[in-house]
Amino acid sequence: MFKQSIYLLAIMLVFGFSSCADEDRDPVLRLGDAASISAPEDGAIFIVTEENLGEDMTTFSWSAADFGVATAVNYILEADLAGNDFADPIRLVPSTTATDGSITYATVNSFLLGREVAPGTPTEIQTRVRAFVGRAEDGNETVSSVTTLVVTPFEAAREFPQYYVPGAYQGWSPGADNVGRLYSIDDNGVYRGFVNFGNEGSEYKITDQANWDNGIFGASGEEGVLTSPGDNLVSPGTGFHYLDFNVNDLSFTQTATSWGIIGSGTPTGWDSDTDLVFNEADGTLSITLDLLGGQDADGNDYAFKFRANDAWDTDFGDNDADGTLDFGGANIAIAESGNYTVTMNLQQAIPTYTIVKN
Repeated sequence: MFKQSIYLLAIMLVFGFSSCADEDRDPVLRLGDAASISAPEDGAIFIVTEENLGEDMTTFSWSAADFGVATAVNYILEADLAGNDFADPIRLVPSTTATDGSITYATVNSFLLGREVAPGTPTEIQTRVRAFVGRAEDGNETVSSVTTLVVTPFEAAREFPQYYVPGAYQGWSPGADNVGRLYSIDDNGVYRGFVNFGNEGSEYKITDQANWDNGIFGASGEEGVLTSPGDNLVSPGTGFHYLDFNVNDLSFTQTATSWGIIGSGTPTGWDSDTDLVFNEADGTLSITLDLLGGQDADGNDYAFKFRANDAWDTDFGDNDADGTLDFGGANIAIAESGNYTVTMNLQQAIPTYTIVKN
């Protein structure tokens, strides 16, 4: 009986030590060394040009972060203007498990222009790598030291094929500065644009040159189809009209538009539009009003969009937060509450807007 007790005790001790050893071998997550950017070198200089705009600017490389366990680590490369302490960063490389990532000149150029950096101005941007396991919000995250780059942005005036819209509203002069224009953004024979005819019933034509020599298009007598030279076209409403002319099959539409802004940051929210007013001097639409900014109680940005004819058939947002308007684009966030002047310019190839705090 005594020997059996000894054997039982020995077995229990063996299993006990084994259990402790297993516990000692369990991996423990810890925040070790952060990632470290090895390329490009700190202070590297880049200049954006028309020629390199579509190319890779550089490839970032960084060391692996140490979390004390053999598990997948997620990395995010982000950037902000120097001196901003990453208060409003952008992600140059989204979440990846790799330890490198390429960025393009166009991405950085858009970022700088969106922050209202003047083209041709050498500007410091700071970059860093955030590394995390699981969810970053759980605190399992390390941040690399900062690498600074000097980038000079570029803004080229893109030249698009265009047609001219002379008419009674501007003295029937296709070569005048105040003539409306239609642009083929994709150079595919489809010309579109906004023209302000003023009064309903204003007559006009379309020309492919800034003169009356040839390439003159007008009404054919068949709805939605033009002919050359054709009869005078007639505006169906007042103010800005959206014209869509396909020279490949001569199909044509014209839509009268009146514009306003709508959104959670505006006085009437998403329920109704606040109308924009036409500025005769420069041909823009604008309004000065109080807007809500920041975020609501649910964490949603106070924002707005531009909308035509009090309906969602035609609206503009801004997908890249770069001041250019996109059909059906993203809501335009308002940084802080205050009195603003909002201006929209429709009379160019790609419509733009500004929002200026007074």
